[in-house]
Amino acid sequence: MYLGVICIVSFLTSTLAHPGLLGLDLGDILSPLVGPVTNDGYPDRRTTQEPNIPKELSSPKPTTDRSCIPPKTKLTTNTFKYCKGDLVFSDDFEKPFNNHQSWDIEQYMPIEEGPDFEFVSYENDDRIVYKKNGRLIFNPTPRFNESEVFGELDLRNGCTSILPSECYFKRISTQLIPPVRSAKITNKFGFTYGKIEVKAKLPQGDWIYPQIQLVSDNKYAPFKILVAYSRGNNHYVKNRDEGSSLLFGGILWNTENSDSRMKLTESRPSLEPYGNKTHTYTVIWEPDSITLLFNGEEYGRILIDIDNDERFYPLKRTFRLSLGVGVGGIHDFPEGYISIPKKPWVNADRNQLKNFFDARTEWAKTWSMGRSIMEVDSVKIYAV
Repeated sequence: MYLGVICIVSFLTSTLAHPGLLGLDLGDILSPLVGPVTNDGYPDRRTTQEPNIPKELSSPKPTTDRSCIPPKTKLTTNTFKYCKGDLVFSDDFEKPFNNHQSWDIEQYMPIEEGPDFEFVSYENDDRIVYKKNGRLIFNPTPRFNESEVFGELDLRNGCTSILPSECYFKRISTQLIPPVRSAKITNKFGFTYGKIEVKAKLPQGDWIYPQIQLVSDNKYAPFKILVAYSRGNNHYVKNRDEGSSLLFGGILWNTENSDSRMKLTESRPSLEPYGNKTHTYTVIWEPDSITLLFNGEEYGRILIDIDNDERFYPLKRTFRLSLGVGVGGIHDFPEGYISIPKKPWVNADRNQLKNFFDARTEWAKTWSMGRSIMEVDSVKIYAV
């Protein structure tokens, strides 16, 4: 027993005197999560030991590069040190989604505060959002029968809105329950700046669109950041066709004026609808710019002057990644466009939901054969 104690003491004494025996240098600090770190608190890239970090908040294996560039990215869940270029979040949807720890599943009706007042109820229902073949599926489902829209809808058990009217609805006068059941999820942690990659197959069908976007933690922020946006209509024409063969990304303002709303977006035309195949959509959000990429190729860059333009102040704060499918609403399909069939509602009309519901036999047939489903393969967020 005494001999064992003497050996241990001797080993520790030798190690402290010669830290190189453990691959350390004098001054290195041991971190329980990422191994040795340098004096500035960032990971030491000399180690080849894999960090012991949960998959939802993981970095790639450290390289042999001795340098670590401190990132601009800030996380609200900062449980580990990371450097510029590190993967700070990933999800390939291998785990059962109903017990997922990385996402909040929204449940409410956007009928009170909007801002877009889409014609859906977002519901935590495994028939609407679920995992299949390693992908996360969003399956918007119409309410076809009058009994489904003329009665009441109770979403109070698990409602994610603080407004009672968005959790429980009972028909009064000409008002209807939203004619479509859909789904939307939001990342549990917020972040400021980052490179966001979403690999997905976008939904198609009349009056439907993907909600792959960054949303501010400040609900009064005047805009959101589009990672991927493309209307599902085959054709939606004004000066150009802005239907399913045109991709948008960038800053989308919460305003009814369509020209102002899209002023700080970039677009990319295609010879075929974006929903035909799975693609990778990327936003690189930095303090002075937002860069947009499609399958790794840049198609737009938006310059930002945060210090001299108060409209951009929310970009100094945290945003979260949100994934979902929207339908209709008062902003996403402005007036004055040509479509076949004709748009069945007017944005300023108080009977917009009823008119949309009455045209269900027209728009619902364009959703057939699974075209209206959005499939998400993976999500990755890197530090910048």
